[in-house]
Amino acid sequence: MSQKEMEDTLINIQTITMNIMQNLQAVERKQNAMQKEQQAMQKEQQELKKEMQEMKKEQQEMKSDIKELKTKQEKMQEELTRIGNTVTVMEYDHGKKIQLILDTLVGHIEKFQSHEERFEKDEKIIELQGHKIFGLEAKNK
Repeated sequence: MSQKEMEDTLINIQTITMNIMQNLQAVERKQNAMQKEQQAMQKEQQELKKEMQEMKKEQQEMKSDIKELKTKQEKMQEELTRIGNTVTVMEYDHGKKIQLILDTLVGHIEKFQSHEERFEKDEKIIELQGHKIFGLEAKNK
């Protein structure tokens, strides 16, 4: 091999070496960028993990609240049933009392009408007796 060929080969080797170095630097830059992206992703993953834990905690609280609401709803339903039963008893009792009052009132009305009829008869008798007395007194004068 001649000196010229050796120099050309050396230049080629140097060019190849420079290209390899440039490629290596580009790979290192890409690797650094990827590491930064990986760190950002890990940070985001940690934030998501915290958010999930908060969501699980809130979910547990919601479950507890739902259980409490169900319990209160059941108590309210029991109370409504109890009140309904009380109202039914009251309506029944009051219905009986009202019926008794109406029956008594009808009885008093019937008595009143009976007395009214008797008073009318008595008034007619008294009026007739009054006429008879007036006639007798007129005769005796």
